Amino acid sequence: MGFVLVNGTIRKPGFRLFGGENIKVELPDENPAPEILKPENIPLKIVFEDDVIVVLDKPAGLVVHPGAGIKEGTLVNGLVYYFKSLSNISGSTRPGIVHRLDKDTSGLILVAKTNSAHIHLANQFETRSVVKKYMGITWGEWKPISGKIEEPIVRKRSDRTSFAVSTSGRSARTDYEVVEATRYLSLVRFFPRTGRTHQIRVHSDFHGNP
Repeated sequence: MGFVLVNGTIRKPGFRLFGGENIKVELPDENPAPEILKPENIPLKIVFEDDVIVVLDKPAGLVVHPGAGIKEGTLVNGLVYYFKSLSNISGSTRPGIVHRLDKDTSGLILVAKTNSAHIHLANQFETRSVVKKYMGITWGEWKPISGKIEEPIVRKRSDRTSFAVSTSGRSARTDYEVVEATRYLSLVRFFPRTGRTHQIRVHSDFHGNP
């Protein structure tokens, strides 16, 4: 995203035109120079490893891959330091990465060493044969104690790092069940059925239980 401007402003895919707008298209270089990742000796907690995949326990606070303004100190920088061979399907800045977790989320990350393993893992995520489970502590009591939140999520225009529920957003669904609750706090098990950025946090906040 970022190669099409409407009246001088970058718009997301799906932006509706009403006629009379000034459209500018900037075509990217057909053969861009690949970004070079800096290998870094970042401690990685390996839960499982064989010839084709690695399962890592990602701590909270660690960014998975480089992005806007982030070139170093990511999980990927650690991966290219420790592993000689990783899949390249996700591009030069995301070797081995099949899925991701938000920076402030801890949990298991599946990494593909080969392209074949990457394709098989990606297919399992696509068909949802991989079940994602998250545990979270939220404010307040949940009513009902189990159910689903199905609300579209969009990136805020005022803060490009934040997301919120909006009718103009992309569809998102989170199932949940309360494991334990007190008067002020609840331990909740979440099952995201879609993979929007900050989805669980956004849906919990929308439900009134940030």
